[in-house]
Amino acid sequence: MMSQPISSSLRILKSRLFEMNSGAFVHGREAYLVDPGIFPDEIDRLVTDIGQPTAIKGIIITHSHWDHILGPERLPGVPVIAHPYAAASLANDTAEVSRTVHERLAAEGSPRETQYVAPRVDIIADNGMELPLGNRTLQLLHAPGHCADQLVIYDASERVLWAADMLSDFEIPFVDDVRAYRQTIERLRTLDIDALVPGHGNPTSDKSEIEERLAWDHKYLVRLEEEVTASVHARHTLAHTQHALADWPLRRPDINAREHLRNIETVYRALSRPS
Repeated sequence: MMSQPISSSLRILKSRLFEMNSGAFVHGREAYLVDPGIFPDEIDRLVTDIGQPTAIKGIIITHSHWDHILGPERLPGVPVIAHPYAAASLANDTAEVSRTVHERLAAEGSPRETQYVAPRVDIIADNGMELPLGNRTLQLLHAPGHCADQLVIYDASERVLWAADMLSDFEIPFVDDVRAYRQTIERLRTLDIDALVPGHGNPTSDKSEIEERLAWDHKYLVRLEEEVTASVHARHTLAHTQHALADWPLRRPDINAREHLRNIETVYRALSRPS
């Protein structure tokens, strides 16, 4: 179901799986799609909603996780835009990407009948790349931490941030690199944001809620880095560290308690590697 636009240029569709958001930045007869998916009917609905004869100038893949890369096969011929790390991953790990897509969709009760083929990235988006759209510019900013190849999209004209897989109202940060993630949040806090769209969860144009999400995630990441570092320096085991740090106040503990333990393990193992 299409949500109400939170800016004059942005349409949002929430998937029936994982509360994942897909979007379209639209101006006149031109549009850029963002992470269209997950299911074919959802991709079709997003395209239908923006109207015809709109020219889709590109598909922005915010990062290479499987649930964000399913749109391009439904829209052949539309240029795919992604970070260089995502381009490399999709080109070099095609068999693994395909296997992951099939396994995850089957696990969610929606097995594919046709073989999935990872998209080819046509336009490499380095940090700060600007995409013109009518009288505005979409800025693509590298935002590592959740994964190394993540991009966010910032529309300065309407102060809209598409935050990829960050700043959810129901997920804690899912961490790949805790220090990079913290630094990303710190950079995002310097932006003037009037509307926020997370990769999963509810968009908001409430300034106080935007500030709260930024502050909550930053506080969580700082504490995670500090306390796991202290545990590693004290030569505690991973099991001891997870037990000691398990009982934190979390958004939606029913779905995030396991991810919190995974975060502890990710940071612990990174800090325990020989330098």
